[in-house]
Amino acid sequence: FSESQQIKVKNVGKGLLSWSAKSPESWIQLTPSSGIISQKQVQDVNVRIFRSQLDAAEYIVNADFTGSGGNRKLPIRVVKLGNITGTVSNAHTGLPINGSRLQTLKNKTLSDSGGNFILSYNQEGIYPIKATADGYFSRWETAKTKQAFAFLRIDLSPVPRRRAEIRNRVDEPTQVAHANRRSYVTSENSNQVLVLDAFTNTAVDQVVLKCSLSDCHHLGIAANPVRPEVYVTVSDLDQVLVIDTTLNQEVHQFTVGDYPADCVVSDDGSMMYVSLQREDKIAVVDLSIPMRVYRIGVGKQPAGLVLSPNGNLLYVACTRSNSISVIDVRTQNRIMDITVGHAPNVVAMAKNGRYIYVINTLSDDLSIIDMATHNEVIRLRIGIAPIGVSIRRELNGRELAFVLDYNGKIRIIEMPLQVIYDDINITSGRFFKSISYNQYTNQFYILSANSPQIRILY
Repeated sequence: FSESQQIKVKNVGKGLLSWSAKSPESWIQLTPSSGIISQKQVQDVNVRIFRSQLDAAEYIVNADFTGSGGNRKLPIRVVKLGNITGTVSNAHTGLPINGSRLQTLKNKTLSDSGGNFILSYNQEGIYPIKATADGYFSRWETAKTKQAFAFLRIDLSPVPRRRAEIRNRVDEPTQVAHANRRSYVTSENSNQVLVLDAFTNTAVDQVVLKCSLSDCHHLGIAANPVRPEVYVTVSDLDQVLVIDTTLNQEVHQFTVGDYPADCVVSDDGSMMYVSLQREDKIAVVDLSIPMRVYRIGVGKQPAGLVLSPNGNLLYVACTRSNSISVIDVRTQNRIMDITVGHAPNVVAMAKNGRYIYVINTLSDDLSIIDMATHNEVIRLRIGIAPIGVSIRRELNGRELAFVLDYNGKIRIIEMPLQVIYDDINITSGRFFKSISYNQYTNQFYILSANSPQIRILY
């Protein structure tokens, strides 16, 4: 845009005054730039400033006026302010955040109901901006300005601070599997699986398994994303039990191998993979039969399992090998091993995620592996005896890893920036066993042995 002011050139001498003026910059226009003025007469000169050509700064220049009566310099001072504009949104839902606080070193403002904000500045440069809002993780973003402008989109991740508890029928919960509206919870040394309504956070049923209490030591549970079935590994019996979720009854069981632990089901619901801890193998199960059809050798004492987002690779935490075995499920071959920390036993990734997260129990740390390169990009010390990790992926691709340790402390790590946020403390309960993210409800389930309750963060 442009603006203008008028100055007056006056002939205070005797006779005619011939004058001319020279603009010092291309963004200053003098109109007219010359003239002849009679004695005691005045001529108006328009000084027009074209601000759109300027960066944000203070400018002090001189316009030269020459004439038959002498020379004069006209000082011109222009101050142009710049604006950093942008939006603040919920990183998980994409909705705008009203009233978020934005601050540079010199200025601060609030976002409006549409999440929009404006921060002014007086010099081009790179500006760190801190964004905070109640109920969200704060973050720093950087705006690089040019020609008095910059636009910045800021996504704040919500903090799961609200809490709920389920106590009815709960007895020492250890593992959970989510199947749309229902969640299924196993219990320590119990032959029952608790059925929860994940949207109302209430217990709605119990499935009594056909194994006896003394034999029903189950380590793994998985839900079929296509068929109405949930699978429970019973380690002492070397079996997998099949639950029909329309009936909430055990309808079948089959032998899978020596001491089955974790299990995971393919996205199309056709195949299941089970870690066999005493065989150092992975059982490949055809769920249309269902029965084991193949075994694949891996590292020592396989435990946690996770499938890649495209379903082509299976990642196996091998506790006694301190490694992650990688299996190509299309060829059913082990293709590599990735060295991690001591005693890895839990492995997780976000749906459509980019990183693999590995709990190393004996070295008290978390290995984060780039799935594209299969390189460990960072290893972070995590509390005392970390026992579980679950991942929430935001709309912008940001991943938040929620890591639970034995004392009930949850540490949050953001990838790919490797930012560590303040811990969340679970003040009640002890002997924590697992943490699980329910993508259908955006809730975290925290389970602990010797505790008659299930804690839910959202």
